[in-house]
Amino acid sequence: MRAAVLCVLTLLIGTAQAGAITNGSFEDGFTGWTQSGQVSIVSGYTVSSIGSTHNLSATDGDKFVIMFAGNSVTSLISDAFYAFAGSELTFDWLFHARDYLPFNDYVLALLLDGSPVETKQLASVSSVGEFGFTGWNTDSFFIPVDGSYQWAAECVNLKDSVNDSVCGFDNVSMTMPGTGTVSTLGDAPLMAIGGLVLIGFARVREKFGSRRQLGDT
Repeated sequence: MRAAVLCVLTLLIGTAQAGAITNGSFEDGFTGWTQSGQVSIVSGYTVSSIGSTHNLSATDGDKFVIMFAGNSVTSLISDAFYAFAGSELTFDWLFHARDYLPFNDYVLALLLDGSPVETKQLASVSSVGEFGFTGWNTDSFFIPVDGSYQWAAECVNLKDSVNDSVCGFDNVSMTMPGTGTVSTLGDAPLMAIGGLVLIGFARVREKFGSRRQLGDT
């Protein structure tokens, strides 16, 4: 299992982009991002959930990213950056549960510096209800110390390969405290980010994967 996870996550390293959170609203497609699994850039998404229909558009610009947690494939997106202590990284997200319990699909957002700094389970089938829907929400991470980081999101289809749930993200941005300006990557050690992130992701997958196999939701 660990070997399979590491194999998938090697696709996420790519070439880190100089600058801030590059293309955080996905207006330029996947420019500045690395991804794996069933991930698409869209201009809209229609949700049919429990007798109602919702037509969603981007929260910033005209495009956003949609991730399908299907066919036993974990979908992932990530961006590497350098940040200063006290900076806030914000992002918009949605979750559409297209499954039922005990198939507790879920979506994670992660801040890593080689090991997980903070991991948030944003939603799951159990939290929104079977075939439930969250709509757009906003969440954030605060940077504890100056250094090289990676923001990442993971959409997981648990225990089966059908009824894949959907996760969406948009408007990923970062501001320095008291300035409103975007922090920059500068001369951060980019190659170090990639190798360390593999370790961090493996630890997160061990934690969340083993917990859910035991039925703890």
